[in-house]
Amino acid sequence: MPPLAIPAYTATTALGRGREAQADALRARRGGLRRNDFGHAALDTWIGRVDGLEQVPLPERFMRWECRNNRLAWLALQQDGMLDAIAETYKAKGLAVLTVSQDSGEQGAITAFFAKNRLPHLGAWRDPENQLGFHFATGLLPTTVLYDREGKEVARVAGAMDWSSARGSAMIDDLVE
Repeated sequence: MPPLAIPAYTATTALGRGREAQADALRARRGGLRRNDFGHAALDTWIGRVDGLEQVPLPERFMRWECRNNRLAWLALQQDGMLDAIAETYKAKGLAVLTVSQDSGEQGAITAFFAKNRLPHLGAWRDPENQLGFHFATGLLPTTVLYDREGKEVARVAGAMDWSSARGSAMIDDLVE
């Protein structure tokens, strides 16, 4: 069997969301189990629960598969620098990933977020007047716009997208080929 390269990964467990939360819990020798609070007739036992999972619904197009396991999978896809990993992977082929914060806050907070989350391949761009969303007229965040080498828009995705999925990777591969 040929070796499998794993350039990016994440973890979501009862210890927390993302690799850093897992490592912190392990260093502190903290477990993630708690008394069962799941359901109306809770068994007298201990369970692992991911805090806040109920507040992370699946996107509308995936609602027919709504369940805790799929919410966990979706949550995992949104953390630990997946966009940064894509930017690093495709940089040699000329792809640039621009992330724009539509926030009236200070640039320092954005820069600190990028440093804390170890996103060295993404620029901390900012739109303090919140005009970019109006320019693209999607009404949704995030909005992803893909341009070819000549600057022509070739694809637009309004809402969340798993860029590590077969569909997301194919869109990027087609663009950089």
